[in-house]
Amino acid sequence: MIWLLLISLDALAAFGTVDVVTIRDASGNWSKVDSTADAVRVRDGKEEPLTEDMTVDVGDVIRTTQARVKLTLADKELMSIGEGSEVTLKERGVLQTLGDVYYQLRGAFSVEYGHVEATVEGTRFLIEQGDIQLAVAEGAVRVKDESGGEALVGTREITSSAAEPKTWLRSEMGPRLQQTWPLGRPVVMAVGSFSVGYGQRGLNDRFRFSGRLSPLPHLWLDVSVGYASRLLRWHRFPLSVGVDYQIADFAVGVDVVAMLYHSLENNGYGPLLTGRYTLPIDRHLYIEGQGRVGWIQNDIWIEFGAGVGLGF
Repeated sequence: MIWLLLISLDALAAFGTVDVVTIRDASGNWSKVDSTADAVRVRDGKEEPLTEDMTVDVGDVIRTTQARVKLTLADKELMSIGEGSEVTLKERGVLQTLGDVYYQLRGAFSVEYGHVEATVEGTRFLIEQGDIQLAVAEGAVRVKDESGGEALVGTREITSSAAEPKTWLRSEMGPRLQQTWPLGRPVVMAVGSFSVGYGQRGLNDRFRFSGRLSPLPHLWLDVSVGYASRLLRWHRFPLSVGVDYQIADFAVGVDVVAMLYHSLENNGYGPLLTGRYTLPIDRHLYIEGQGRVGWIQNDIWIEFGAGVGLGF
């Protein structure tokens, strides 16, 4: 019984763990490091460089200068803290004094920053310095300001007070979220999907497995192999490679597809325009809706489907 009590008290004190610390390398790219004096935990007035898997507790202050830090919280939540930031950790909340911080949360959480206090019930949002703007990528955030005003800021809305929120344009969303790295976004994904559509002169069903790599912000390289049939009356094996450009949760791109018979003889090839919407369920699990349309071997090819992916 005593052992269980000690574990419970420790869990209450712990806020989260350090997932990754990055600094700019000689070429200007952000690279992972074991530790740096530019990202520290301040506890009882003493600074200690942050390291991977280090535990941070309620009451600690996270301070960055020329570094960025990602923290993993309970239930696979995360905070991505930009350079030049200072955040004091509280019980299910933070006091953000400086900088830009991106939050991906699942439960109740509060953020105080200047004259703005935000209370959330599971969402993804960014709080920026300067005029202290709160921008919501997903979910809803309740905002209070020093005048006593209160407003509910919804998905894809932005505000600097409890005044009337305005729409957060998609053209603004991607670049602004990209300022805070790594934004909880994966750089490698594996996706399995099922779709139905028209192609090869008839309706058919398709299974597809895709592997994706993001070498640059917003850019995805996609390689996939699939199986297509018409209620198992014929068999095709579509192979494709493509490039996608992603803004927020949406991506568009182009695939080049080669269609093979069950004997692996070439049955034609052609380009497809692609579009997909990716919805994060937790830190690594995603649900995806997808569509592709194009021309393969003198025949139109259309498909719409859904899938499940893992991202890392």
